[in-house]
Amino acid sequence: MQGANHSQFAYCEGELAEDDIPDISIDEQQRQLIEATVDFLRQFEENQCVATYLLGGKHTQLTIVRQFRDTILVKSVLGRKLVSLYYQSSESAISVLEYHPIIKTSAKRLLLSLVPVLEFFIA
Repeated sequence: MQGANHSQFAYCEGELAEDDIPDISIDEQQRQLIEATVDFLRQFEENQCVATYLLGGKHTQLTIVRQFRDTILVKSVLGRKLVSLYYQSSESAISVLEYHPIIKTSAKRLLLSLVPVLEFFIA
């Protein structure tokens, strides 16, 4: 990070060595650090799970799918195992969907058709 120094990464106090004097303020360094970290993490945002991949992270129906997971599935041992298996296999499933657009389109339609059923169980 241009102009930064080691001690400002963690708000360390104390005297700085002459060659460790920063060219930017501690607030500016922290702002840049947070921005870089968030930018790095964004690369994982869309491909965490198959539903997010199929619908996109901001799709309104995705909220219902997540609510079903959080309010129904994770409350039982079997449900937690299904959620775990789902996330373990998501990367492989997404890889398949990326190379087979017809399967991807069918999977998206299937997921969207299941949303009213999930909504029923949530209610």
